[in-house]
Amino acid sequence: MERPIVVVVGTRPEAIKLLLLHKELNKAGLTSILVSTNQHSELLEQVFSIFNIYPDINLNIMIQSQDLFHITSSVLEKMKVIYSELNPRLVIVQGDTTTAFAASLAAFYSKIQIAHVEAGLRSGDVSGTISSLCSRSWGVLEVGLFYELFNGNGIICDF
Repeated sequence: MERPIVVVVGTRPEAIKLLLLHKELNKAGLTSILVSTNQHSELLEQVFSIFNIYPDINLNIMIQSQDLFHITSSVLEKMKVIYSELNPRLVIVQGDTTTAFAASLAAFYSKIQIAHVEAGLRSGDVSGTISSLCSRSWGVLEVGLFYELFNGNGIICDF
């Protein structure tokens, strides 16, 4: 069997941007496995329902009053197992979320290439987005392949 591509989502924006990519990868004959961390479970379920695309694997990490320590450690531990079982050739993440950071870090530790899809900082105000900016920056440090998609700037991808 061909080594799969793992697409990881945990929040609504990630799902909106990556569900159709996952679908198109499968349509193109590539094996794509959709993994949801369920970092934001209720919002994700709405998106899955709208697109009628559901995760192949759901980590169900969301707990009441969850914090970044819980999300990071849960995603790291559970993705370690997923990556070990699936042996993917590529992991695709999106954005600057804790899910994207932790899934990327776990892929890096597992020596798996990472593609990071990003829409870019829209506000231009880095002072108000420190947590997200740190997650994105730390995630990018581990990335073997880094994709930046910009609207209107004419840049399709930047390596």
